[in-house]
Amino acid sequence: MALAVTTSVADAQYRSAPGQSLRSLLSATAARPSSIGARPIQIGVGTSAFIASAGQASEAFAGLIPGRGGLTLIMYVFVEETQAHEAFSIYVPPTAVGDERPLLVAFHGYNVSHLDIAANTSFVAECQARDWILVAPYSRNLAPTAPGTSQSSFGSVQSQVHVQAVIDYVIANFSVDKDRLYGVGFSMGGGAAMSYAARHRDRDRGAFAAVVNHTGTVSLHNTYDNVAPDTQALLEGLFGGSPASPAGSFEFARASSIEVDALGALVPGGRHMATNLKGVPLRTYYAFDDSEQYLIDQSLALHSFMSAASASHELIALPSACPLPSQQGHCWDTIDETEVCDWFAQHSFGSPVPVGQVLADRNARWGNLKVDPTATGAFAALDYAVATGQNSVRLLSTVNVDGIELDMLELGLDTSQDLFLLLGSADGTGDQVMVRSYPTLPQSVTRNGQAVVQTSGSGWGSGQNSWSYNPVTRMLLINEIDALPSTWAIAP
Repeated sequence: MALAVTTSVADAQYRSAPGQSLRSLLSATAARPSSIGARPIQIGVGTSAFIASAGQASEAFAGLIPGRGGLTLIMYVFVEETQAHEAFSIYVPPTAVGDERPLLVAFHGYNVSHLDIAANTSFVAECQARDWILVAPYSRNLAPTAPGTSQSSFGSVQSQVHVQAVIDYVIANFSVDKDRLYGVGFSMGGGAAMSYAARHRDRDRGAFAAVVNHTGTVSLHNTYDNVAPDTQALLEGLFGGSPASPAGSFEFARASSIEVDALGALVPGGRHMATNLKGVPLRTYYAFDDSEQYLIDQSLALHSFMSAASASHELIALPSACPLPSQQGHCWDTIDETEVCDWFAQHSFGSPVPVGQVLADRNARWGNLKVDPTATGAFAALDYAVATGQNSVRLLSTVNVDGIELDMLELGLDTSQDLFLLLGSADGTGDQVMVRSYPTLPQSVTRNGQAVVQTSGSGWGSGQNSWSYNPVTRMLLINEIDALPSTWAIAP
């Protein structure tokens, strides 16, 4: 059968409709009917998703392995944050119930849908051969000022909320190995894959272990400078203005990996979200004869930035293999999907690097640190270093940081030894630090060798350097009000 999205997507009625369970779908054998009609099918007892179309993998797509099994589905998940549905196609191997399998998340290119992956790549076949799960989100955006951008979202934050909902749903309902999530995308999708990876570094919520970017729009400022007026208008609708506008400047930057000027050069001191990808294996592909020269420039700039950051980034230039002259060297076909998946298979999620930087666009976990910005609509930044041998954490050069949360056990720190925190701000304000998994009330807390006031409450927002401890949550709160670097010593 050919996969086809149902023409209408109702909301509440599908979220409560009875139907066949996910487990019974996955237990289907070759002797069963090979297709399940386009009627809505409830997944389990939840109310958040339904299937629009399903069939045996071998009937849905050409080029798959006969007799290998698995299901191909088109699904919708209801996204509470946006009160809208996100469509995605998914390949589920026969082992999806029980054994944990890698998950490949594939991001489609400009002005096409999630079906782009099945139509123009062999990633479904690769996942079938390897018993991997594959998901291709639609990446829907709902901006009313940007008509037609539901599938041309350029990694907008709203589209990434939808992608996150898909990944959350797949992790919750399938047996996914959370250490082996991979992201791949082409052109607009390459930029979206990179941006998603840089903005989502929490393993429990589906952080990518490795990313492949094929000629992606990794700098949306530079993209805006090099596209036609109608595409510029689309981008302005997506991001609330042009890159020169106050709101647009932040939104363009947070959906990009790097900032590149109109001539293709890295912006010195720019807001480079790829800062968060140190320690993540990355690959960028481009074709020598790609007609979109600005995307080649962005690929080169990304490699320059990641190399300067001592990060793991491979840049691979190839002759294009586009079958159509109209594609002008810009197509999926340039990469070898087998080679890409072989490379993915070498990598699993590693511990965040002990020394680095965080650039946060919102309150979220960034590796082992949770960062809460003081002001919304602006980036928070900090330098960090964890030294387990010294039982110390440095949190320096903070900008727009209201609070930082860390967990001693996650960081490999010894709760039975003195803990040292070196704190310092670059914006003239102090910071608050929440230390989780601190087992008992400290015997003493000093700052630069002087005893610090203990408060009976949280100590949050206090006008003096202070600390408090909650034995129920085992949370130690440090309230630093000064900007100059200071050393806190906590004795258990």
